[in-house]
Amino acid sequence: MKPFLIGIAGRSGAGKSEIARQLASWLPGNPSVVSLDSYYFAMDDVPLEERGKRNFDHPGSLDWDLIAEHVAALARGERIEEPIYIFATHTRSRETKPIPPAKYIILEGLFALHDERVRQHLGAKIFIETPDGVCYERRKERDVIERGRTVPDIERQYAETVRPMAEQYVVPSSQHADLVLRGDIPLAETIAIVKAFLQPPAFLRVAPVLRVPDVAATVAYYAGTLGFLKIAPDTVLRDSVEIRFEMGNDVPAHLRLAVTEIEKLHREMMGSECKIGTKEFSMQDCNGATLTFVASA
Repeated sequence: MKPFLIGIAGRSGAGKSEIARQLASWLPGNPSVVSLDSYYFAMDDVPLEERGKRNFDHPGSLDWDLIAEHVAALARGERIEEPIYIFATHTRSRETKPIPPAKYIILEGLFALHDERVRQHLGAKIFIETPDGVCYERRKERDVIERGRTVPDIERQYAETVRPMAEQYVVPSSQHADLVLRGDIPLAETIAIVKAFLQPPAFLRVAPVLRVPDVAATVAYYAGTLGFLKIAPDTVLRDSVEIRFEMGNDVPAHLRLAVTEIEKLHREMMGSECKIGTKEFSMQDCNGATLTFVASA
């Protein structure tokens, strides 16, 4: 079976690494987690006192050619040798970390959704949306404990590069996500949403697309009135049904969507019980599109 790659992006301190670890322990087949932090350029040719002054929060600080090469290899089911980056000296170790072929591979990092050469191989693209203040406190704690840095140095770097680079490069990459999550809610809730999203047939589904005059208003209607979960600015999910919206004024569509627990769905959407043995029912959404829900086998 072709490997399934999952990309997890978000601000520094958003919770990417922990979510990646939790998913790796849940997914079958001993998945590997590849961190983009491993792919910073080594700075052996730069004086040691100057290395820490470089902007590590700009996408140009990463070796994208090697990242693209390795991601493509993983997608083909091949083994790679992930670099080992030494943050204390801003160099790479002579040793590498072997990443064997696996059914599932998780790629996590600030810029996991930044480069098209990487995105084209991702079967699921996840963005963790966490408030800046929460990210700062988490990063400060990590850098003090794990990297031995001082608080003034952390504050300076955060103000000068971390925050502005996140606003300029990281946050905009959320537009490529299949699923946008909040990183400031309990971790168990976040993991539960991701697990639900990744349950079969999620790996194989292709979301139907509806062209609507107002994407934001339509998403709000589906989330607020029909009980769908908003998983991206243009996409909603309920049960096993995912629908994506695009701007347009086409003739209202007619979609047939397979669901489980059709009686419960009918009760919640229509406000009444359906007949015993009902296998499908139809309704119109706020734009006049006809949705026919069919009981899955």
